[in-house]
Amino acid sequence: MISFFLLALGTGLFKPNIIPMIVDQYPSHKPYTHTLPSSGEAVLVDPETTVQRIILICYGLINVGALFGIPMAFSAKKIGFWLAFLAPGVVYLPIPVLLLVFRRRLLAATPGPGKNKKGGDDLARAFQIIGFALRKNRFRFWAANFWDIAIPSTSTSTSTSGNLDTNTDSNTSRDVIRDNGNRNWKWTAHDVQTTRRALSACQIFLFLFPLYHLNNGGIGSISTSQAASLTTNGAPNDLLNNLNPLVIIFFTPLLTHVVYPLLASYKVNFSRGKRMTFGFTLAILSSLSGAFLQWRVYKTSPCGEFATACDIGTGVSPISVWWQVPVIAFGAISECFCQVTAYELAYARAPVNGKALVTALLLFSNALASVLGLVITPVVKDPYLVWVWLGPAVALFLQTCWFQWKYREIDIDEFMVFEEEEEVDAGRV
Repeated sequence: MISFFLLALGTGLFKPNIIPMIVDQYPSHKPYTHTLPSSGEAVLVDPETTVQRIILICYGLINVGALFGIPMAFSAKKIGFWLAFLAPGVVYLPIPVLLLVFRRRLLAATPGPGKNKKGGDDLARAFQIIGFALRKNRFRFWAANFWDIAIPSTSTSTSTSGNLDTNTDSNTSRDVIRDNGNRNWKWTAHDVQTTRRALSACQIFLFLFPLYHLNNGGIGSISTSQAASLTTNGAPNDLLNNLNPLVIIFFTPLLTHVVYPLLASYKVNFSRGKRMTFGFTLAILSSLSGAFLQWRVYKTSPCGEFATACDIGTGVSPISVWWQVPVIAFGAISECFCQVTAYELAYARAPVNGKALVTALLLFSNALASVLGLVITPVVKDPYLVWVWLGPAVALFLQTCWFQWKYREIDIDEFMVFEEEEEVDAGRV
């Protein structure tokens, strides 16, 4: 348990910060024109495409490290678990040293107000806006114009008195609108828009991604249990689970250098919503493949529908464990679309100094998926395993249809929004 808690603490400190920090090293978040030195041709640099490529390559490199699990699976089987624990620890030892060496070269954003903000704390302001909108809408969060009431220009225009005074608050240095002397607005229309966009992304993460994770390789250790019911020919039961990073490593450069440029050359707009929908579809195919394979296991196992702990004859189905490859591959490829796009949304829709927090909420969806897995643990046993694969697939299909209808605006929404005073970006006007 000490190991688990230390790992959770380290993960919570590291994972929500690493991708935002890497993307922060590319400071140009607005489209700009660049003249090629070789030909003199003027080209438009699209920050959304650049950020997408950065995150995709970063996600591929993360899985290079995850590939270390394959030799460790054999080490645990052939030598002992002590080596499987020791070797990754030795690999990790140089990392704090590298961070200390390079930290002065990195652009590191700090929590709280940034240099382009007029003052105040992003997180506190977001809660103020959400609370105000809830109260004014009488907690009807489904109201069509839920956010409009929180926009100062909208709210003040509905005032019965025309006595409006606009000036600057000396304490917060933010634009403050005094409505009849009763309210000091310490946020702008831009702040309301940023809060709306960030909350929309968080809703996607917290409501859609737990089901997605349940479809990516199955619930809990169900794929490992399924492998134990198949003919392995000496391979470790969890070997194929470790093939997930290998598939991602293969598809990352393929998408970066072949698929996405080819789609762009044919002017195919494979936008954020389409990429996520395609990824969800691949995750559904992963679960359907697992359900079909489990059905075949029940048909061919010496113990029929009680194949997991079978002790009759060989105790396993004659089907090779390598038939699990489609289950793993579909799930791994889906990550290149779902997870990478989710990181993009977390970065682009978060407040300037709240990107790590929104990324943490994305990662929190893994915890919610684990909770859901624990809730249905009593039925994760023979002879119900086909339905354990099939149920999440059906649920994710329905949720994907809902996603297409509910969040269709993410395909037409701006990638990032800026206030007027933030026109200067990385030295460009």
